[in-house]
Amino acid sequence: MAYLSNRTLRDRLLFVDLDGTITASNINNTFDFLRSYLYSYDVLGVIRYSLSGLVSGFLFRLSKNGIISRRFYLLLSLFGMRREELYEYAIKYWLKFIKNYLNKEVLDLIRKLRDQGYKPILLTASIEIPACLIAKFLGFEECIATTFRYFKDLTVGIAEDTHGHLKLQIVIKRYGADAVKRSIYIVDSESASVEHPYEFFGEIYIIDKRVNS
Repeated sequence: MAYLSNRTLRDRLLFVDLDGTITASNINNTFDFLRSYLYSYDVLGVIRYSLSGLVSGFLFRLSKNGIISRRFYLLLSLFGMRREELYEYAIKYWLKFIKNYLNKEVLDLIRKLRDQGYKPILLTASIEIPACLIAKFLGFEECIATTFRYFKDLTVGIAEDTHGHLKLQIVIKRYGADAVKRSIYIVDSESASVEHPYEFFGEIYIIDKRVNS
C-alpha cells in the first residue's frame, strides 16, 4: 500500500473502491455477479449472458468506447429482470460468497479512519445490487454505484452510470469539488491508473497488495 500525499486530515469524507480494493482483484462485482445469477436462472439465462458478452464485445471493437459497450452489456443482461429477484439472489448467494474475498487490510484501514471521524462512502462502478448490499454489510453510510431504472419492478434502463471517469464526475457533482479535494480515496492501483484521481482527491491510498484469491 502506498501513501501518496502529505495533506493533513481536514475532511470527513472517505471514498473507497470495491473491486480489487475491498474485494479480491479476481472478483468483479458486476460481471461475475451477473454471470452467477443468469447461469442459475435457466438455459435462457445462459444464452442471454453469452449473447450480451458477444454483442458488447463487438460494439467495443467497433467504437473502442468501454462505457457504451458496457451499457449494452448491462441492458442486454438485465432488461426485464425483476429487481426483487436480483436482490434475493444477492442476499442468499452473492453476499455469502463475497465474504471469503474481502481485503482485511483495507477494512482495518477503513475502521481506523472511521474512528478518526471520517464518513465511509463506497464508490464503485459496480452495479447497485451487489455493491449496496456489500456496503451495508460492511457498515458504509453511503453507496455510489451504477443504478438502474425500473418499471413495476422490472429493469428497463440505466439511471446513473459510474463507470470510469463518470464516477469522479458524479462525486464532484454530489459533494462539491472543494469537499472532494479534502477527502481520502482508497483505490487499487489498476483503477487509479485508469481514472487518474490524483487531481480530484486530497489523499489517495493505493492498494498494491492483491487480496487472497
